[in-house]
Amino acid sequence: MKLWVDKFKNAFRGFVLLIRDFSVKIQLVLLVIACLFFMYLGISATEWIAVVLCFALVIVAEMVNTVIEKTLDYIQPKQDAKIRNLKDMGAGFVLTACLFAIVVACIIIGGNI
Repeated sequence: MKLWVDKFKNAFRGFVLLIRDFSVKIQLVLLVIACLFFMYLGISATEWIAVVLCFALVIVAEMVNTVIEKTLDYIQPKQDAKIRNLKDMGAGFVLTACLFAIVVACIIIGGNI
């Protein structure tokens, strides 16, 4: 049982470290703003499911990207073209998730205006 408790403590500690990251904070602020807007629109339960899944996708993408960047900075603290490419690919992952979320948001907004 103690092993499970320790694993949960470690996971929670990691979560706290991630939400303290500036990029993750920005995504969380945008999430709150979007939620308020969708509440104002009065979207359906099905639309909320789509919104929550998109938010989860974007937040998880940002968290994975943060871990990738911090790992690469640890491995190679100096400027390196290959490391830069890897970081840019991680950022591209986040951008792809954001673009998908924007498309879904536009569809939902278009159906509610």
